[in-house]
Amino acid sequence: MNKLQQNVAELEKLIFKRTGKIKDDPYFLLSNLSSEVGELCDEIIGLEGERIEDRKYDNKVEAAKEIVDVVVNALRLANHYNLDFDTHWKKRLEELHKKFSG
Repeated sequence: MNKLQQNVAELEKLIFKRTGKIKDDPYFLLSNLSSEVGELCDEIIGLEGERIEDRKYDNKVEAAKEIVDVVVNALRLANHYNLDFDTHWKKRLEELHKKFSG
C-alpha cells in the first residue's frame, strides 16, 4: 500500500473513532466517488465561466479540494479491494505513454 493509500486508511480510522461508523460497502464508496465527481464538474463549469448566475467565478482552491476529494474516494475503493494503487498507476501510465507515443 502506498503512502496516499495509507493516509486515506488513517483518515478512515479517525472517522471511525469519531463516529463509530465506517462505510466500506463498495456501492456506498462508488456513490461517494460519483458525488464528488459531480461537485468537481460544478467547480470546473464555474471556472470556465459557464454559470449564468456567476460569470466571474474564479475559485481554483475549491476546484483543487474537489479533485482531492475525488482521489480520496478513488483510493478508498482501491483500499476496499486491496489494490496497490501505486503499482497500477505506474503500469497504466506506461501503457498510456506507449499508446500515444507511437
